[in-house]
Amino acid sequence: MVPGSAVGNGASPAARPPLAGEFGQVGVGQPRSPTAIGKVERFHRTLADEWAYARPYASEAERRAALDPWLHMYNHHRGHTALKGQPPISRVTNLPGQYT
Repeated sequence: MVPGSAVGNGASPAARPPLAGEFGQVGVGQPRSPTAIGKVERFHRTLADEWAYARPYASEAERRAALDPWLHMYNHHRGHTALKGQPPISRVTNLPGQYT
């Protein structure tokens, strides 16, 4: 299990949606609702499958170093079924330097 990934009674920093760290709070519905918990659990499964356990790492430091590049790929390049194959960044408007 990825440390801090358990969904419990309290909000874990790992329970935030993937874009929350870069662009503020991104809503997933009502806190602790079945919909929100399901989305968080699905993200944790993807995180485990595609980053944490995708390949053997020589050390914990190497695994941690691979997280930021994976999050960038997930948010900026990986297509998401719910977004019709677009990455989450395609849904974010008015980023610094983008005045549309």
